[in-house]
Amino acid sequence: MVDVKKQVIYSDLDGTLLNYENRKSFIGNKNVDAINKWIGKNNFFSIATGRNIGSVSRFFEDNHITIPYNLPMVLSNGTVVYDYQNKKIIYQEIFNKQYILESIEYVEKNDNALLVLLTPDKHYILEPKKETNLKLPNFNYTLVKKDEIKYDEITKISFIVSMANQEKLLKDLTLFKSFDQVELIPSSPTYIELVNKGTSKFEGIKKALQYANINDYNIYTIGDYLNDYDMIKRADLGFAPENAHEDVKSAADHKVGHHNNGAVAEMIMMLETKIKWYFCIIFFIFKL
Repeated sequence: MVDVKKQVIYSDLDGTLLNYENRKSFIGNKNVDAINKWIGKNNFFSIATGRNIGSVSRFFEDNHITIPYNLPMVLSNGTVVYDYQNKKIIYQEIFNKQYILESIEYVEKNDNALLVLLTPDKHYILEPKKETNLKLPNFNYTLVKKDEIKYDEITKISFIVSMANQEKLLKDLTLFKSFDQVELIPSSPTYIELVNKGTSKFEGIKKALQYANINDYNIYTIGDYLNDYDMIKRADLGFAPENAHEDVKSAADHKVGHHNNGAVAEMIMMLETKIKWYFCIIFFIFKL
């Protein structure tokens, strides 16, 4: 008898699963239909994103076209694993306090970046000492003074930076005394994230599957930017949409269409064809 492994997909959100139109992001019907059919065949699907609980929640509310899923979500680039159905945090990291202190000192001396501090469900921006020309984020956030920071709630930090200053900031961040204890993840041309050393979306996926008691599986991942590189490289099969960063495309086993044109649906179609052929071969071998 053939031992059938569980078939698991984890997808990035922005630039991958979500469509963009008129400055709004949403999940398209093509992806929704494909995911529902995938889950309906006793397969598994969930998301692995840099967003936290607060910024993914609108995609799972009744008044929107919601994203189908049947596994815990990997959030904040692997620093949080969340059972959304039961509103339960399964795993949460606390970011390195020393690096936060060095980051505060840096932005107080330099006006080329804003410091964002994330908890599992909130965003805080360290209040700049003077007016900034940097574009503020479109997600909800609270300005906070350094003596108001609750260090034991911070799961990761981010820097908002202009494209012109990104390269300098990346270099500066590596010079912090505690840099060897963190991982630096550029998640967009103007957004640089840091998590604890050894943390990644893929490590979060492993924790989510352990919680779900899924031990024998094939894992398939898809994503578009450098914070997805690790999970695409380490998956059984990794996919990248047409719009992905070139390094991510190089790491992927397969390329699919643009995120605005059902990239995840195309991935699922390719997987179903591969799985179908696999079982045809197994059946043929057993018949012999």
